[in-house]
Amino acid sequence: MLDLGERLEFWKNKLQNYYENDYKEFSFSDTTKTEIKKIYPSISFGYTTFKYQNDNQQFIIAPNQWFLIASFCQEYINELNQCKKELETYFQGNLKKYFTQDELGKMRDEKIIPNEVDNLLPKDNNGNLLRKFLTEYEWWTGKKTGGRVISRTEFYDAPILSVCNLIAASSDLVTRITKNLIGKEDLIEAIKKDAEENTINPPQNKKYENLIQSDNINEFALKVFKYFYDGEWDKLLDKTCKKVNKGYIKHSNRILNDFIRERDPNDSALPNFVRIEGTNIFFNQTWEQENPEKTLVSDNLKKYFKEEFPLYKLTDKNGEYLLLKNNIDFKHNRLVYGAPGTGKSYDLNKDSKQFGTNLTRITFYPDYTYGKFVGSYKPVSKGEDGIGYEFVPGPFLLALEKAKDQPYLLIIEEINRANAAAVFGEAFQLLDRKNGASEYGVELDPMAQTWCQKKELLDENGLLKLPSNFYIWATMNSADQGVFPLDAAFKRRWSSQFVSIDDGVNAIEAWQIEYQGTKVNWNKLRTAINEQIQASNVAEDKLIGPFFLKEEELSDEKAIKYKLLLYLKDDVARHRPSMVFNTNVCGTTFSSIQKAYDANQAIFVDPIQKIINDAKVDTDTPQANSEGEDNDQE
Repeated sequence: MLDLGERLEFWKNKLQNYYENDYKEFSFSDTTKTEIKKIYPSISFGYTTFKYQNDNQQFIIAPNQWFLIASFCQEYINELNQCKKELETYFQGNLKKYFTQDELGKMRDEKIIPNEVDNLLPKDNNGNLLRKFLTEYEWWTGKKTGGRVISRTEFYDAPILSVCNLIAASSDLVTRITKNLIGKEDLIEAIKKDAEENTINPPQNKKYENLIQSDNINEFALKVFKYFYDGEWDKLLDKTCKKVNKGYIKHSNRILNDFIRERDPNDSALPNFVRIEGTNIFFNQTWEQENPEKTLVSDNLKKYFKEEFPLYKLTDKNGEYLLLKNNIDFKHNRLVYGAPGTGKSYDLNKDSKQFGTNLTRITFYPDYTYGKFVGSYKPVSKGEDGIGYEFVPGPFLLALEKAKDQPYLLIIEEINRANAAAVFGEAFQLLDRKNGASEYGVELDPMAQTWCQKKELLDENGLLKLPSNFYIWATMNSADQGVFPLDAAFKRRWSSQFVSIDDGVNAIEAWQIEYQGTKVNWNKLRTAINEQIQASNVAEDKLIGPFFLKEEELSDEKAIKYKLLLYLKDDVARHRPSMVFNTNVCGTTFSSIQKAYDANQAIFVDPIQKIINDAKVDTDTPQANSEGEDNDQE
């Protein structure tokens, strides 16, 4: 018997988190629409909304998210039905004989169970939870009154309303949808899949924000300089006397020196200038036509802004000039680390969606080298001319090339499984960033340098730098044996993010794992194992994260034997198996532990084994009649 109070709070919190953090528009696939129309023939669909007409010919237009919300509510209804089914086993399946509306109402009003009912219930914790189910309506519904039936659809209304926590106008339809989803597991999974895969990203998730647009280069240049002057170029002026900061201009590109000047307001040449209000500072509207470096063309503007404001991008297309701002708000060098199964890759995958398809993913391993990462001289087929040799870029340079004109992400999985500092080589220095771009440039070996020059990746000094468009994210699992430690100089160039052992635990609260032929709550099992490991003063990075086993692995007992037990034996308790295993029962070798597990023996030490026994859950699932929203649920 489940603790329904705990389950109610779990689903309420899950929905609250969805409303606050994960609420996104999505569209239904054609297959999902067809299945929904089997329930609601009059329904029609927009892109992210649906239109529903009731029997009174009244209409409502609502977001597709209501079906996803209903699917969450339906999972709690499944748990209620599980408890109801367990109750039926003690009353020969005839609840109506013992629980009329009046009798049930009296029980809940007086909190007293008649002797003939009480005598049929077990005298253990299971029985006490069933008694609470009968007498404490608020415990499992969140409502203080009502619930005088146990077999009709009204049985579901109050708990659904508590879980979904919507205003009345919305909750009525969500309640109806929830009840009509009972028993339709395939449709529920299709709805969840559509919500995950067919998300419509809001406008602010665009990689670039368009700030200024013009088809006239003079007008465009003036607006661009004004934008930066008003917004971020205070350092150009000495505010005490409202003069140009000569030191800053001297440090900057010569174009700026010609474009912004301190002038006498009575100067006869002022028609070519625009004055900055309240100062004697003017924008020059004309550049020298004779000097190619000082001609007002988009390439010269780009050259200047690329260095001074790397988070911005100037572009021209078909005679239209644009100033764009990088709208991706993530760290450029990001290192995510934690114990096995804490969801490190999941976090990066979720955040990487802002890049769309603009990403490359690689995995480091012990033999991974600089040549594989940056590039090397390799034999290349020349067709009829035979074999030649040329520089072949690695994923680092290929990703860097793609980052010239758009945000691009390189993800490195398991970065410490190779000697990372050696793999990066001189590119290691590029990780020092300022405003997203490399603060210092490097010169690669001649072959790589020539390739970069052809791809226009070098600055005016012939040095390679990372643009602010280029993001490098990495994962690290320090619990693995035989990994390379990251030295301090390398690590300090990354923005480190530690994923704790219980981050994301809400997502697995209801996961169950096949354990010796029965279902065990996965989170309780791994928590018990972790507590035993911690009691033996083992480092935190050896603990088991929520996603150590994937959800699809939980139904495969091989995952217990060849993933969980093997990890515990080889990586956690290699020198002291008795830390987690009952060695008197299962011995100390992996083969003996495996045989004992196959023989259904209690292989773990008592504290873990007790949790396993307590965590066993009923594997039966309720089969509710849900063909109509107003039918009885017998």
